[in-house]
Amino acid sequence: MVVALEPFAGLPEMAAGALADVAFPQPRSLREEAVKAAFKAAAHRVFEMAGTMQFDVLLKALRVGALLACPDLAEHRTLDKSCGAPLAGEVARTAVKDRLEQAADLGRIRA
Repeated sequence: MVVALEPFAGLPEMAAGALADVAFPQPRSLREEAVKAAFKAAAHRVFEMAGTMQFDVLLKALRVGALLACPDLAEHRTLDKSCGAPLAGEVARTAVKDRLEQAADLGRIRA
């Protein structure tokens, strides 16, 4: 039996709108309006998928969103440390893994 949670039906949209309004309170240009709209759409999708996606994928999406919303990482070192550093580490690990796989494919490394 599937039970619809009517009171929560609009929650992803409301949460995404609130988050976008906090991140971009008064856009001053067409570019900022576009970034706010894109951010709101991405946040809405993340909130919709939150119940069905793996935690690590959700966490990555939230970290990327937080970094995109930050106006100045130099002033928000905690955000950079908690979001930027883990993403950068993941990118580095993926790059090293890819290079090792390429080297193994070329026969330079034997398992």
